[in-house]
Amino acid sequence: MIERDGQAVFVPRLGGKTHVLNLEKLVLNPEMDHPIETRRTAAPEISGRVRLLFERADADFSPISEEVSVPHSDQRIVSDHELPIVMTRSEARETLEHWLAASRVGRESIRFALPLSERAIGVGDKIIFDQDNAREYRVDQVENGPYQMIHAICIDQSTFTAAPPIVELTEQRLYIPSVPVLPIFVDVPNIASDDRPTAPYVAVTSDPWTGPVAVYASDGGQNFRQELLISQRSVIGRTLAPFTAKTSALEDRGIGFEVELGAGQLTSISSIAADVGYNMAAIGDPVSNVWEVIQFRNAELIGPNKYRLSNIKWGLKGTDTERPNVWEAGATFVLLDRDPTQLALKAGQCDIERIYRVGPAARGPSDPVFTELAFATKAKGLRPLSPVHVRSKLTSSKLVVSWVRRGRIDADTWFDTDIPLGEEREEYIVRVLKNSEHVLTKVTQTPECAIAMDELNGLWYFDETAYFEVEIAQISASYGTGLSTKQPLG
Repeated sequence: MIERDGQAVFVPRLGGKTHVLNLEKLVLNPEMDHPIETRRTAAPEISGRVRLLFERADADFSPISEEVSVPHSDQRIVSDHELPIVMTRSEARETLEHWLAASRVGRESIRFALPLSERAIGVGDKIIFDQDNAREYRVDQVENGPYQMIHAICIDQSTFTAAPPIVELTEQRLYIPSVPVLPIFVDVPNIASDDRPTAPYVAVTSDPWTGPVAVYASDGGQNFRQELLISQRSVIGRTLAPFTAKTSALEDRGIGFEVELGAGQLTSISSIAADVGYNMAAIGDPVSNVWEVIQFRNAELIGPNKYRLSNIKWGLKGTDTERPNVWEAGATFVLLDRDPTQLALKAGQCDIERIYRVGPAARGPSDPVFTELAFATKAKGLRPLSPVHVRSKLTSSKLVVSWVRRGRIDADTWFDTDIPLGEEREEYIVRVLKNSEHVLTKVTQTPECAIAMDELNGLWYFDETAYFEVEIAQISASYGTGLSTKQPLG
C-alpha cells in the first residue's frame, strides 16, 4: 500500500506499471556527481537469520516460531518478528524466506532525477533501464521540485516464487476442560518428624486430571489468598468391604483388606523401605475427620485399579485410640507416602474454621469450578499419644499404677536410652472413674502414680457393685491433655 496524491493505493509488490528509461532522459542533479547514484547496504546491516512468532493453524492455536537463515552468513544477528496471524508452518516459512531474500536483494538502491514531463512515473511503478534490462527497480519515493527525484530499490521476481510446500503432520491435542477437584484434608499426627505439627495433609484428585491444583484460603470468606500449589495427583480410593480394627502392637499378617483406587497405583515394599516410612496411608471419614494411619508392605493387584493390602501395621501415630471398632465399606483411603503435602498453618490458626477453595491452578478462586469447604485443624501433631502397658498393683496401704510413655517425635529408635520427651516437661494426669464418672484426680511427673488407701476407702469398699477404671493421659504445654488410656481396676 502506497500514498499517492493524498490517496491510499494498493499496488503489487513487484511494481505497478513498467517504464523503460533511457539514460539520456535523466536530469543531471548538481548535488550528484553522476546521473544515477547507487547505494548498497553493508552486509552487517542485513540479518542472516529471521524468526517469526505466530499462532499455529490446524492444531490448538498455540504460539509457535519458525526460523530461516542464509547459509554461510553471519547468523549472530537475529531479526525477530511477531504477527497476530493464524498460519501453518509452511506458510510462515515461505513468508520468512521471502523476507530474507527480498532484504538481501533490496540492499541495492538507486537515486536519479527526471524532468517534470515524466510525471507519469509514480510510487510503486517498476523501472527498467534499456542499457541494463537485467535489473528491475521499484519506485519507493518521489520528491517533486524543479525536477523529480526518484528513489528506487532493486527487486527480483524470483523472491516471490513460492517454494515447495512443507508437508507437516499436525498433532491434534484433545481439549480437556477444567473440572472440579476433590480435596481431602487428612488431619492426623505427623507422618514424619520434620512435618508441620499444626497443619493437616492435603490430597487432591480429579477426573480427568487437568494439571496443578491451587488451594486458596480465607479467614472470613473474603480476600482469598493462595496457600498451596499441588502439582501431582494424590492416590485416593475407597475400601471395598468392612473390616474390624486390629492390634497396633504387631504387624498383621492376615488377609488384610481390599481397596479400589480412582487413579494411580500401589506397590509392595521391603521391610527396610517400611522402616524408612514408605507406604503410609490413612483410612477414615473426611466428614467426621476420624482417621487411622496404617502402613502396608504388600499390595496385590486383583482387578482394574483394585488391590489387596496385607502385612499391615494398624493404628500408627496414636490413631488407635480414635478409630472405630469396624471400618465400613466405602471408607476413604489416602496414600500418605514420602513428602505428603501440608498446609502452611500457624499455631494461632488451629481450631479455627477457615474457608478453603480448591480448583485448577489456571483458574481464579472465584471460578465456579472451584470446590469450597470449611475446615478447622485440631493440630494433632502436637497432641501427646496415649500411654500403654498400664499396670496396677494394690497393697494394703496404696494403689500403684504404672505405664509406659509413647513419644510423638523420633520415638522409633532402638538405642539404650529413653525415647525423646517431645514436650517442655514430663507430666501426666491420672483420673479414677467410678461408673464412668471422675471421682479422683492426680497429677504426676513420672510414669507412675501412687494413691493412698485412705483416699480410696470412701469410694472402694462401700459399693460392691461399682465399676472402677483408671484413666491416664500425658499433658503438653502447647496442646493440653493428650489422648488417654483406660484400665479397669479390680
